[in-house]
Amino acid sequence: MKGWPILMQNYNMVRISCIQENNKMCVGEFSDIVKICLKSGITQFDLTPIRTDPFLDPHINERINLLSSNNEVKKIRVFTNMLKEGPIFSSIKCPKLELNVVVYGNTRSLFKSQVGSDMYGLFIKNFRTLVEYVYNNPELKKQLIIRKRFRGRFNQPNLDDYNDLSRWILYSKKMNIQMIDNTTTDLNDAEICIFPGGDIKVNSLTIGNIHRNQLLQ
Repeated sequence: MKGWPILMQNYNMVRISCIQENNKMCVGEFSDIVKICLKSGITQFDLTPIRTDPFLDPHINERINLLSSNNEVKKIRVFTNMLKEGPIFSSIKCPKLELNVVVYGNTRSLFKSQVGSDMYGLFIKNFRTLVEYVYNNPELKKQLIIRKRFRGRFNQPNLDDYNDLSRWILYSKKMNIQMIDNTTTDLNDAEICIFPGGDIKVNSLTIGNIHRNQLLQ
């Protein structure tokens, strides 16, 4: 697959979906797949699962550290909806990591309609903590991208309300954190995806298995 136009369109990035329903990729298999990808000239990795959040993976930090410690790896990317209890951003200290925070709504009802559960309060809590963390560590702001995933504008910020999402969006803008409107565009452009067990898919079409035929070579 080296030299395929799809790799050029995808900026030499492959998506490794380490969680597929109840099937999880062990760290050993993950390490083997990374080695094969690197031999094929792929140096950028997206760790976002297809249907869940990367930080629900109990081994996510171990995977990020494994990639980060390899000099051949140029970039690590994850997309998160910030709905995991507790701090989830300690890995942002990894200089190769690009952390994409997806905002699905600026009201409780809109957020619930997009996500399917009433977790707006938890999102605001985690988002607020992340913004405060980056404020205290300004060198990390270049690794953070906020992606708006709903139609309309953010509300007028209420600076007296500690739990107002728009207040923290305003602070993010003042910190010059990058923001992208993904209302009508795809969030993730990683077209090549590898699943637990090694199946390789392009746009949902299975084209081989990386363990059996190493198609990436």
